[in-house]
Amino acid sequence: MFTHRSNKNGYTTPQINLVNREVLDLFAGKTDLNTALKTVLSESLQLHHLLAGIFRVSFSEPSQNPGSRLFVEGSSAKAAENFSKLLERTDTQKKATSFLWDKVRIRSKDWFVLLVAQLSPAARLQLITYVPSGIDLEKTGFHLHTQVAEYVAIEERAPIIEIATQQKKLARLYGVTGWEECRALANDPDRASLLEIDMGI
Repeated sequence: MFTHRSNKNGYTTPQINLVNREVLDLFAGKTDLNTALKTVLSESLQLHHLLAGIFRVSFSEPSQNPGSRLFVEGSSAKAAENFSKLLERTDTQKKATSFLWDKVRIRSKDWFVLLVAQLSPAARLQLITYVPSGIDLEKTGFHLHTQVAEYVAIEERAPIIEIATQQKKLARLYGVTGWEECRALANDPDRASLLEIDMGI
């Protein structure tokens, strides 16, 4: 009996094709994220396969600069829209964050700047305030959470701070970013927490 050969990540060519098709339909508006995710999971695949599919369909690798990545024309907004949803959902946000920590490298971060610029405020907050377990910040050369914070323009900070206040993550956000706006927009209990951070308590 003929069997499909698995790639190095352990899934077959038909499975890769299925994921690619779901992502293309997602980008074209022919399906929604919940349906695409259910389809992928029903094929004995996992969330990271869908994330990899979004990555694979969205990016190209320039032949003159192997290892770097660029968005396929017209795909950055769709990629950002779906990454935002996955970073916002409580059942997928940690794995989506871990996926990006694994994929972003210093030499190929130009596409990530463009992606972050189009992410929702809640998605940016997730990337800034959550560092996956197993990440050694002293050894890794690229701190994704602080890089995301640097990519956020001053005029775009207020919505992130508002969501952080609602989610009780303001102290964590301030600890990573040091944004003055955190103190200006904080309520009294949060101001006390921010003062403790300033004092190193």
